[in-house]
Amino acid sequence: LKFAPEFEELSSKIEMDTTGPFDTILGECPAGVEEWVLKSITEATKVQRMLGIRVFKLKRLHGEVERLRRKQEAKNKIMSINSKLNVLSTKLAEFEEKAG
Repeated sequence: LKFAPEFEELSSKIEMDTTGPFDTILGECPAGVEEWVLKSITEATKVQRMLGIRVFKLKRLHGEVERLRRKQEAKNKIMSINSKLNVLSTKLAEFEEKAG
């Protein structure tokens, strides 16, 4: 895809982001919080970032698919009009032949 480098650049920005949705929870945890809570928060942050990247990529792909769909629809309309013009041209040629 022609916008793949842009994907990689923005994906890496998301991956480099140090803020996470669970920072407030982590900040409010007491000093003696159990280790599994910290591991869960870390894992949840990783999953959230990964899903954010996937959603971003899917939105971009969806936009590209929609753009290509509209382009194909326009081409189909042009071909349909061209076909109608060919039919009319043939009928006109037949009419001129009968009249001439």
